[in-house]
Amino acid sequence: MGTKREIKVVVPPEGEGIRVDRWLCETLADPMYTRSHIQKLMGEQVVHVNGVPCKPNQKLKAQDEVFVCLEAVLPSLLVPVPMDLEILYEDESLLVLNKPAGISVHPGAGTPMPSLAAGVLAHINAQEARQMDPNRPGVVHRLDKDTTGVMVFAKTLLAHQGLSKQFHDKTNERTYVALLEGLLPTSATTCESYLHRDPHHRLKFASTSQEDLDQKYRNGIYPQAYRWAKSLFTPLQYFAHSFTYAQIRLYTGRTHQIRVHAQSLGHPVVGDPLYQRKRMYPTTFPHDVREAVSGTSRQMLHAASLAFTHPVTQDKMSFEAPVPADFQRLLSQLAPFARKVV
Repeated sequence: MGTKREIKVVVPPEGEGIRVDRWLCETLADPMYTRSHIQKLMGEQVVHVNGVPCKPNQKLKAQDEVFVCLEAVLPSLLVPVPMDLEILYEDESLLVLNKPAGISVHPGAGTPMPSLAAGVLAHINAQEARQMDPNRPGVVHRLDKDTTGVMVFAKTLLAHQGLSKQFHDKTNERTYVALLEGLLPTSATTCESYLHRDPHHRLKFASTSQEDLDQKYRNGIYPQAYRWAKSLFTPLQYFAHSFTYAQIRLYTGRTHQIRVHAQSLGHPVVGDPLYQRKRMYPTTFPHDVREAVSGTSRQMLHAASLAFTHPVTQDKMSFEAPVPADFQRLLSQLAPFARKVV
């Protein structure tokens, strides 16, 4: 099973000096063709610059002609695995799910367990499967393994292209809810920064302000590893003086974005194993409540709603998913200590 697509494109002036693998990844803006996948295609010599096979680190020049045969040359990483999917909506073009905690969207290093993509592959029929990339069937966007909530999968190439463009152009709307440490300001707080891999911890991302980058890179050109991110945090409810139940609107969709921004604001997501420090909670809370909060084994972060334009009908669509049972149980235990945001 595979897909084949040929593309010829001329590099615009703004592509001057950019590595060809990075430029292709950003130009295609398609999750099924990641940078590593593009690099493997280059190893198969199906990516040419001006008629000559190229290497990933080759720098482009304006007016270079890039030819790509986008072909699934790798053996499929996935086999269908039947799952009890919570389907919020489905038609011939797309599938909207409420993702549970504890499952990765797509398999990768260190995630040998079946992924949500494998469940989607088992759910759809053979004809639909033939229209998908065998390595990332239908994947348009991702949620972290232990983050729950609304996700959309594409069932056709046309739907995949349309949805991917909306995620790339930030024309869809994504809203999350989270339980955060401490009390957010009563007014909405915007967090903007550049996210990048933490040099001291390979699994984490770090946040750097534009001011700090301007000091470090005085020419105004930042390395490609730095990706701009913007989130809007709005408090919905306080619990005593210790926690905030908050709504977060995403304007970009970087890896770990909410978790990193919450930490940078000084209000990490409760239960986050990477970005929250273990702490003792005040005796304001009964022992069982303190135990429930400190014993939380995953980040209390939920993709509550997703709105987009249907890639075929052009209808405006919006979906919501309630917080899962473990999150709701924790909120219920904290309910006696609730305070209004004024």
